Amino acid sequence: MNPEGGTMAKALIAAVVLALAGANAAAATQSPATVGELLDSGGKQLTGGEITKLFAGATIGGPALGQPDVKFQVKYLTNGTAGGEGSSAGGSTKLSGTWAGNQNNQYCQDLHTEQGMPIQGCFYYFTMGNRLFMAQTNGRSAPVLERQVTR
Repeated sequence: MNPEGGTMAKALIAAVVLALAGANAAAATQSPATVGELLDSGGKQLTGGEITKLFAGATIGGPALGQPDVKFQVKYLTNGTAGGEGSSAGGSTKLSGTWAGNQNNQYCQDLHTEQGMPIQGCFYYFTMGNRLFMAQTNGRSAPVLERQVTR
């Protein structure tokens, strides 16, 4: 790629980011960084039943936990199975497995990449307005990641 093309691509990306930020400006002026900030801003922790209802039939995506350069998008079926894709600059891989909301108010997953690498764990989910966030714990200092939900 020539330098001018790289500059144009960066300008286009910046324009898209600004446009998206403008579209979401009314929803929130700044994303919360922690569970405490989210709760103090009017956010609410979801129960296991609310998680099940929200996830069933939805496609949810965002950055991978601890790997912001890796993005995922997973479709959650009402029968407790899920399938999707994870991608990064290095390529992409299919994801599949099972999911559930539990009595401890957690979302739990048992997913695997097409190469067999497990992606397992239980997480907490929160809403703030029409936005969805996840955290590894529900402690006030736990960092949160925003998720995008489509149906």
